[in-house]
Amino acid sequence: MLTLYPAADQPVQWSLLELAPSPSSALQLTREQVQAVLRKHRIRRLHADQVLEKLRTTPLTVAEGAATAASTHVLILIAQLRMVYELGKQTRKSLAQLVNGMRKPVKGAPPSDATIIFSLPGAGVLTTAAILGESPRAVAQRDGPALRAYAGVAPVTHQSGKQLWVSMRYACNDRLRNAFYHFAMGSLRDPLARLHYDRLRQEGHSHARALRGVADRWISVLMAMLSSGTLYDPTRRKAWQAAYRAKVAV
Repeated sequence: MLTLYPAADQPVQWSLLELAPSPSSALQLTREQVQAVLRKHRIRRLHADQVLEKLRTTPLTVAEGAATAASTHVLILIAQLRMVYELGKQTRKSLAQLVNGMRKPVKGAPPSDATIIFSLPGAGVLTTAAILGESPRAVAQRDGPALRAYAGVAPVTHQSGKQLWVSMRYACNDRLRNAFYHFAMGSLRDPLARLHYDRLRQEGHSHARALRGVADRWISVLMAMLSSGTLYDPTRRKAWQAAYRAKVAV
């Protein structure tokens, strides 16, 4: 089963396990039963025959009763996972309603902070909610250095005598760091962000370090947007545009 979904976090996998919780029950599965599960979860990358082939491979040899005990345990865990999964869906739906409500325009007023953040390439509901929820003071005060530190984007400089080195910042808000990491990854569809990421990678930086560099750039852009009360406009990033044109020309 793990060869189909290694992370074991897909509802379709849970349905298959409920249908065939043990190797012996997997042998009794029909093609129609598997097709029904795949159709229910809208899975197209796998066919029923592929699933049956995996489930009917020779199982590991275990002590008598071990398979039954493990299968029973798995079915209990699946029931718990389904509950958490549904609660997560409800939470994300409520969060989206809240953020969308904050983004509603007010006649005669400048765009809200939520609207400005949401206008960034790659920023969605979760990114907007994380920035506003985890660093409200930094956003309200337009404090870029504070937001960089909270998000773990700003590096830490160490000095001992004549030695000077820079390292990753660990003292930060982990939820905000995670939000900026995924936001920076999603923003790579923006050509200027991608250019900056590629340059950092060419300089020998790791994937995560390059994404922190991209996030750092976005925080500078975001602070300028919040201070001026304007939405994201790629034509105003003159330095990045010049670098991009030079790259394309080469």
